[in-house]
Amino acid sequence: MTPRSDGRGRIEWEAAFRYYAELGAIRSFGKVARRFGVSDVAVCKHAKRNGWAERVQAIDAKTREKVDALVVRDRAIRLAETIDVIDRARTEVLGKLQTGDADVKLSDLPALIKLEMLIEGEATDRVEMTEVRQVIANVFVIAGRFIPREQRAAFLEAIGGLAGSIEAGPVLELVEGGETPKGDESA
Repeated sequence: MTPRSDGRGRIEWEAAFRYYAELGAIRSFGKVARRFGVSDVAVCKHAKRNGWAERVQAIDAKTREKVDALVVRDRAIRLAETIDVIDRARTEVLGKLQTGDADVKLSDLPALIKLEMLIEGEATDRVEMTEVRQVIANVFVIAGRFIPREQRAAFLEAIGGLAGSIEAGPVLELVEGGETPKGDESA
């Protein structure tokens, strides 16, 4: 049975729009046409005249906002509960340590501290700048294998100021013909 407003074959356009909007990612005028027993062209014309695309765009945006707010709220609750568990565990361990009843390994402490720092948004790992510079330098040396010698200077110029922030040696190797980068003895 197709939804109609009266016995003369007139379509309930608001019901058709609701159906269209509810289809979500799989929405199409053809699906609405088949569901309501009218042509694709009729649905398309009505949809354009009545701003269906703009309406569903606004609905989708509001839906995303509500979903995002719920996700943020739920995540905040989970994080707060996790921090509470860590705080309780810490308090219990401290109490047992003070009374001498603790069966705690010193090796357990860094993991708990790291978890707490991670949850609270603090850095938990360090990457040395020298390591980053070395990786970039190695990329330059490897690039030198694939960039024709006459185009290397233009390549480095296109990279801009990056070359000045890494070790000069590998960059010069790129310009001069390149060698095997550090840590890549297989090439």
